Amino acid sequence: MIARTPSKCIFIAAAFLLLFSCSKSFIDQTPQSSLTTGNFPKSATDAESELTGAYDWMVYYTNFYQYDNFMNTDGKSDNCYINSDNVTAEQPLEYFSTVTSSNTNVQRDWQELYNDIRAANAVLDDVPNISDPGLTSARKAMILGEARFLRALHYYWLVTEWGECPIILTVSNGGNLYPARNKVPEVYAQMINDLQYADSVLDVTPYNGQLGRATKGAAEAMLAKTYAQMGD
Repeated sequence: MIARTPSKCIFIAAAFLLLFSCSKSFIDQTPQSSLTTGNFPKSATDAESELTGAYDWMVYYTNFYQYDNFMNTDGKSDNCYINSDNVTAEQPLEYFSTVTSSNTNVQRDWQELYNDIRAANAVLDDVPNISDPGLTSARKAMILGEARFLRALHYYWLVTEWGECPIILTVSNGGNLYPARNKVPEVYAQMINDLQYADSVLDVTPYNGQLGRATKGAAEAMLAKTYAQMGD
């Protein structure tokens, strides 16, 4: 048997006392190095970052805007000559009837466009609740306008390439994981609503001179394309 000195016993007792006296708040801490719904977005900088993320999805996380969209449109027309035997994507219009819903490119494009919509919806969900004085009401409206332009852009390609498609306007979509498709006129009506808002709040020049951002002219051009597709 190992003999314990009084000092060792006191130390062990103190350690147990500290262990069991710790409050839950001491243990249950919000991660400081991770972004959560509790700590992001909270500031004007966060709002800009989230909007930048919505643009980034189009550039870094989707094949649709980099490649597939060209194959789905001009690539299948007489404007282009397809010199490939890639039956997944690179086929001229006369072979388009062989493309089915199980086609991996078709599935990928549908999913990527809805990921892009989710990124825009995150901005629209979060930014209105930011109360940072550094985020002026004018800039907040412009951020929302840019996000709504992006959402309309993604829906433009969904409705012109697939027709009926679900309209999802929030990240959670009310918990509905299997939304039904909306009619084509409903999709166009939502796009027009978004683009008219964007047109009303965006400037004619891109924010901070950053080319590639949505502008008033971009919103009006998309409105024109939308009306043209509707036959209006």
